[in-house]
Amino acid sequence: MRTLRINKQENEFVIEHVNSFGHGTKRFFITENGLKEGLDAYAPVIDEYELEVSEELWGFVLNYVGSSNFQQKASRVENNCGMKAQRLLYVERRLWIT
Repeated sequence: MRTLRINKQENEFVIEHVNSFGHGTKRFFITENGLKEGLDAYAPVIDEYELEVSEELWGFVLNYVGSSNFQQKASRVENNCGMKAQRLLYVERRLWIT
């Protein structure tokens, strides 16, 4: 399964995407809003990822991914693809504190 590792390094927020082969790429963000925009890119497929989140960002990420704003973005993309928008994301069950 693919993994998103979310943490903070040297005052920057980091989203590391690790594919099923163990290869990863990192994206860096200066602000919390930038991190939110980075997470928004994964909204339509967030349920395909395991999330590993640092302890200092756990609450922030959990609250944002569970927010109606994030859920609407995931649903909007599904509607454009002709899929049902009734899907509920239970991300908090698969959220690890690292």
